[in-house]
This record gives sequence, structure tokens and C-alpha cells, in this order.
Amino acid sequence: AAVVERRADGSGRILSNIVRSQIAEHAPFGGVVPEIAARAHVDVLDGIVASRPDTVVVAAAWDLDRPDTPTALAQRVRDLRARGVSDVVISGGSPFWPRAGTMFRRYRATGIVPERLAPELPLSVVREFDRAAGAAVRAAGGRYVSLVDQVCDATTCATLVGGRPLSIDGVHITLAASRQFAKTLVPR
Repeated sequence: AAVVERRADGSGRILSNIVRSQIAEHAPFGGVVPEIAARAHVDVLDGIVASRPDTVVVAAAWDLDRPDTPTALAQRVRDLRARGVSDVVISGGSPFWPRAGTMFRRYRATGIVPERLAPELPLSVVREFDRAAGAAVRAAGGRYVSLVDQVCDATTCATLVGGRPLSIDGVHITLAASRQFAKTLVPR
């Protein structure tokens, strides 16, 4: 999540960009435990909201297997706005690439990764879900930034941002990608 100072002229300045890994919490279970992830998200957001920012940017890792994800994202927007955050931006989830784990382990070992890949699911399905998430966030009074629209063309999606991996696991974006996309959210 990021804390952004909004200036009178409408431009902004990123004051804080907090990226918190949950790898240690999930490692004993061999994968992501949704309840642990949800609690960690709340704890981090509580600390950010306490600093009374004008804008909070939350990167979403939505789950296509959970049709309630757009509703949950909209609720997050309503909760943050109720706590005094005037501008809530949800950055949509990254596309899901096939063989992501193998591909990114190869990148770490060799530095080589294809520049573009087709998502594991049909891109039309990913785009439909992304649009539903965006519509729900906007209806709740937030802004939505589609990573799918930024990195995918008609058939494939970028795997690199500035020469570095967009994602380490095919779902969550990397710190380098987060910083790159943050620049598109806040005019300088």
C-alpha cells in the first residue's frame, strides 16, 4: 500500500510505499492460507490509515475461483473511505501465467525469461473478471487501475517490467513492478 500526498494543483507525491511479504507466515503451511493473508492485510492497512493519508493504493491479488472477490474489493474501498481516506485506489491483480513457478525459478537461476506469455486461462475470462472488479470498486467510490489493461495485448501479457519480472509467482506483482505502476497512478 502507498501513502500519497495530494497537492492543491492535483498532482501528488508518494510519501510511503509499503510492501509487506507474508512468506514467513505461510511457509509452515506450504502455501497461502487465506485467513492469515486477510489478517495481515488488515494489520498493515490499520497502520497506514492511522497516518491519515489522502490516498491509499492497495494492490489486489484477486482470485478467479472466488466470485465474491469484486464484492470484497468494493467493501475494502467503503471501509477505507469510512475511516477518512478520501482517495482509495485498487490496483487489479496480475494475469495468471502458465508454469509461473518454473519460469520464475529459471529467471532467478539464469536471468532469462520470455518477454510475453499467454495467460493460463483464456484472456477473455481474465479481462471479464478484471472489468467486474473495476466496476465494483468504482461503484463503491474508489479508483481501479487494471494491470491486465497495462500489460496485456489481445493474446499475451508482458512478463517483464523495466527488464525485471512483473511477478514472482504468476499472481503477485514484484516490488519493481509495484514501483513502476505507482508512477502511473500519481501525477508528479
